[in-house]
Amino acid sequence: MTQTARRMLTASVLGMGLLACSGEGDSSPSAEAPGGDSQVSPPAAGASGTESQAQTKTDSDADHMPAEQNPTGGEQADAPENMAGDPGAAKDLEEAPEASDPEGAAGEPGDSNPGADGVDTTDPTTAFADLPDDCRGFDVEGLTHSPGGDVLPNTCAPYHGVRNNPFAIRCIDADPSYNSGFPGDEWCILPPDPELGTQVKVSPESYDDPAPWFLMSPGQEFNDYYYSEATNQEERYFYRVNIRMRAGSHHMINTMLSGDREDGPASLEGLGVGRGSGRTFPGAQRPDQDRPMSLEVAPENENLGARMDPRQQFSLNLHHFNFGEEMMLREVWINIWYKEQAEVTEELRSIGIFGNPLDLNIPPGEHRELHYACPVTADTRIVRLNGHRHSSTSRFAIWMEQADGESVTLYESFDYYDMPTYQFDSITTNPTPSLEEMKDGGYTGILNAKAGDEIHFLCDVTNRGDRPLRFANEVETGEMCIVFGSRTGGSICSGARRVQ
Repeated sequence: MTQTARRMLTASVLGMGLLACSGEGDSSPSAEAPGGDSQVSPPAAGASGTESQAQTKTDSDADHMPAEQNPTGGEQADAPENMAGDPGAAKDLEEAPEASDPEGAAGEPGDSNPGADGVDTTDPTTAFADLPDDCRGFDVEGLTHSPGGDVLPNTCAPYHGVRNNPFAIRCIDADPSYNSGFPGDEWCILPPDPELGTQVKVSPESYDDPAPWFLMSPGQEFNDYYYSEATNQEERYFYRVNIRMRAGSHHMINTMLSGDREDGPASLEGLGVGRGSGRTFPGAQRPDQDRPMSLEVAPENENLGARMDPRQQFSLNLHHFNFGEEMMLREVWINIWYKEQAEVTEELRSIGIFGNPLDLNIPPGEHRELHYACPVTADTRIVRLNGHRHSSTSRFAIWMEQADGESVTLYESFDYYDMPTYQFDSITTNPTPSLEEMKDGGYTGILNAKAGDEIHFLCDVTNRGDRPLRFANEVETGEMCIVFGSRTGGSICSGARRVQ
């Protein structure tokens, strides 16, 4: 399989969702941040490239490391808070990443510390079984639940969202014999202890004979719903979420429904929300999506959270494609970690800003830059952002035009198969974007938006097909231009005006 095909299989592209699927908190779309040298001024709309920008990049597992230990500054997950942001790319975990080497005292995360057998204990992807005892925070093999907490499995290496995360222990690490017979076993994670949280799943009853709904043959593409009920017996509150999906997902848009449904597959119903009303919940546009994207929670986010009803019913809108050469399995694991109700004093709200679908009627061979603006109508703090588009869009840019005339770059993405989500807080350092180098990146720091500011976004679209490109939930033959994210209070428009 080619590298591009592998990336297409492992890419998931919708962090937050469509329309009411846009974030967390409500279901309606609708300070000190470093500035100056660390930011890139948004270029004029005409400055973006076209087809040549749609190139692949080298995967970097640094995206899953905390900002202070990540030499590239990247960080990965919440939206979507259903479309809320996504730093980092889907990783091919069969290829060992380079180990980071930030400063640190001997024996602490970040040191280059080959063990007696030449094992680099500071590499978060080093197999737990190869670690010396003094680097083991706890024994992983034999676990049946992810323990959570502030102790890393490998205490000699930095936090890594996928490979060194106590909230998302991989099934293949806890049980080396785990083998479903399908691609993507590396994404399965153990659930929390029932006293600490719950796991919502989309999974067949048997890997030996899965129901046809779960199977996807080469060349197939599906967009439908699945209903799944959580196991919590009483009302609960939560903030931390870990989402994992097998390869082949374009997006997963999640909603907490107000009524009960029979668990299992359901037909496609509307844009992003199943039957009945509900509240949005973090989704994903890649195989791994976490909130927060670090072991720690930023101080300004410690009071954030959301409510779950007893035995909360979830609706999951799943868009999958199989561009590979072997049968694939649709499967999802979502860990939800409880927090005390008294700790939640503010609920996250969603951001969902749509470019006009009527603008997406592009003849074959034509290129267009779709530039939109959306006013901030009441002061708010933006927590996460991500752009949603399909494979015909080579660049997705978001920036803020402040009322005082200053322009601030918030988000740049150049590779559809490696779409980031970025979170903005006091502990995260996002990569510095570069238009010239076509380098993904985002704003770093707490991101306050005031009434009178405007959120601008741009999709650089080229129709390389042989039929008109339209607004549709199809990876290669349809296109979209949507900003998703999450915020705390305030208000931002849900529909944007076209800027010519």
